Amino acid sequence: MGSGITKTYHRGPIEYQYIDNINQLMQHLYLIYAEEKAGNDNFLNEKIGIKKFFTEQFESAVDGPRGTEYYHEIY
Repeated sequence: MGSGITKTYHRGPIEYQYIDNINQLMQHLYLIYAEEKAGNDNFLNEKIGIKKFFTEQFESAVDGPRGTEYYHEIY
């Protein structure tokens, strides 16, 4: 008889990768896209982090002294 599905949990330290450059972030998004296209779908947390980064960058630009100019340039 089969023993069912077993999961192994990684107990090592969590590895964080900080990206503070939009170009690096875009390169990382291309990598995630290629990985997902190849069938690797383990990038949900990274995509949420990237969305948060873009949201924070946009909010800080819009809330600044030239905020309406930046907003108008985007749209």
